[in-house]
Amino acid sequence: DMENMVKLRYSHTFEPLTWYLSGSFVNDQYNYYGNPYIFSTSAGTTFPEENLEKKQSSSLFEIETGIKSKEESDKLIYSGSLRYNRFTSKYGPDMIYDGAKANLVDARVNLTFPFMNEFRAGVKGGIFHQSVSDVDFAPEGTEPFHSLTSVNANPYLSIEGDNYKISVGANLAQALDYNDKTQISPTADIFWNFEEKSAFYLTLDGGINNN
Repeated sequence: DMENMVKLRYSHTFEPLTWYLSGSFVNDQYNYYGNPYIFSTSAGTTFPEENLEKKQSSSLFEIETGIKSKEESDKLIYSGSLRYNRFTSKYGPDMIYDGAKANLVDARVNLTFPFMNEFRAGVKGGIFHQSVSDVDFAPEGTEPFHSLTSVNANPYLSIEGDNYKISVGANLAQALDYNDKTQISPTADIFWNFEEKSAFYLTLDGGINNN
């Protein structure tokens, strides 16, 4: 098994915001049939020797950029990001087939509007899309992989004091797939620090899993 990985990140702070750019690449190579010794018998290996030496290879490339404003109590606070992933594999379920290739795009945004000193109203959400290339190892008339697009928005209202922070809202999600789905679920984040040494946390969330 052999794995190679590289990660890079650059950021720059301007007067109203911070911008960043990051990227990574991971390549993993391993014996396609696993440990060759488990296929050995007194009569020899059960697979051609040259096949046991061939390696499966999978790669993941990612690039992301985004911005985040400086947090000031009386101004709009915002952040946003855009991420792209590409996954490739050399072989399919047999070495005579090419492996699957997939693309992923994910855009996120978060806007917060402070008002009345302690209160904030905001909305966060984004668009997610993944697609997989056609494969030649699937039985005719079947589609083992398929595209998925999901859109979600989470409007919320929060209040913050010296020893507490409360945020409540709703997550609105729509998935566009061969079976379209709409989901609405409540969200909540509660933090309360009491009696100096004790703290209480509560998180409530829901939505559509993008996997």
